[in-house]
Amino acid sequence: MVPVLLWIATAYAGVTNPDISVIGQPSASWSPQGDPVPTLETGEVEGVLDAALNPYAHGTFLLSLGEEGLELEEGYLLLQRGLPLRLALKAGKYRVGLGRLNPTHPHALPFAARPTVLAAFLPGEESFDEVGMNLSDLIPLVGDSALGLSADWLEGDTFHPDQDAVRPAFAGNVTFSTLLGGRSPVDLGVGATRGIVDVDTDASQIVADAFVKARLRGRGEDFVDLVAEILAARRTDLDPGVALGGFAHGNYTFHRRFNVGASYGQVQPLVDPSGWDRDVGAFAGFGLVEETTLFALDARHAFAGPDRDASDTVTFRAIFSMGPHKPHTF
Repeated sequence: MVPVLLWIATAYAGVTNPDISVIGQPSASWSPQGDPVPTLETGEVEGVLDAALNPYAHGTFLLSLGEEGLELEEGYLLLQRGLPLRLALKAGKYRVGLGRLNPTHPHALPFAARPTVLAAFLPGEESFDEVGMNLSDLIPLVGDSALGLSADWLEGDTFHPDQDAVRPAFAGNVTFSTLLGGRSPVDLGVGATRGIVDVDTDASQIVADAFVKARLRGRGEDFVDLVAEILAARRTDLDPGVALGGFAHGNYTFHRRFNVGASYGQVQPLVDPSGWDRDVGAFAGFGLVEETTLFALDARHAFAGPDRDASDTVTFRAIFSMGPHKPHTF
C-alpha cells in the first residue's frame, strides 16, 4: 500500500510542480581595437520552468535576466498529440523556427556571437521571437526519412518595434530529415517569413532561408557537425532592397567533452547591398565531467565593408546549469 501511495504522490507532484532550471553564462571578452582591459560580464541568466501538463500538452516558460531586467523570452503551450492529422500546436511567445540557428539558445552554440546575417536580416534584438501560433506536422517517408511542415501566424511587432500598431507576420518551413548509414542525421530545409516594417507606408520585408545540417558520426562516439545557411532579404521601401547573406560552421566533438571548430559568414547590408561584411572565427570548448559545466573560447575577425572598420574579438564563456535543463554539449 505504501509504494502505491508514494507513486500517487510523485505523479501528482509531477503535474503541479514544474521542472525548474537556471543557466548562467558569465563571460570575458577582449578586442585589440577597443579597451585594452578585458570586459567582464555576468551574461544572460536564463530561468526555465517546464512541465508536462497531461498526456497531450506541455508548458514552457523561459525567463531572461540581463542588463534590462527580467524579461519573458519564451512562454508557450505545446499540444503534442490529440489534434487531427497528427498536427502539433504551439501557442504563446517563442523563437520562430526559421532556419537552423534562430531557434537555438546562445548557451547551446559553440560560439558567442550571433551570426551577422541573422542579426542583419531577421527582426528582434537577440533573436526572432514573437507571440503567435504554430502548426506543424511530421510526415514519415520511406526508410529513415521524414518531412516536417511548419506554419506560423505571428503578432508581427518585432518587424516594427517603434510603431504601435498590429500588423500580422507569417512564417513557414519545410524540412527533409534522413539518416545516412543509419547513424548520421541530415536535415535540409527551406523557409520564409514576411512582416510589415513600416505601418504608415505598408512597406514589408521578406526573408527566405535555406539550410543544411549534418552530424557525421564515425565508428566511435566522435562526430562532426556541419551547418550552412543561406538567406535572402527584400524590403519593398528600399531600392533595390534585395540583399544576400549566409554562414557556415564546422564543429568536431571528441572524447564526449571536447570540441573544436571554425566558422565563416558574410552579408550584404540591406541599405547598401554593393558591399559585403565578412567574418571568420575559430572556437574550442570542453565540459567538466558532464553537461552541467561547460567552458568555451572563441576568436572572431570581422572584415569591414566599405567605409567600415575591421575588428577582432576574443570571448571566454563559462556556462553552467542548475536543474534538469542542461546547456547541452557542443
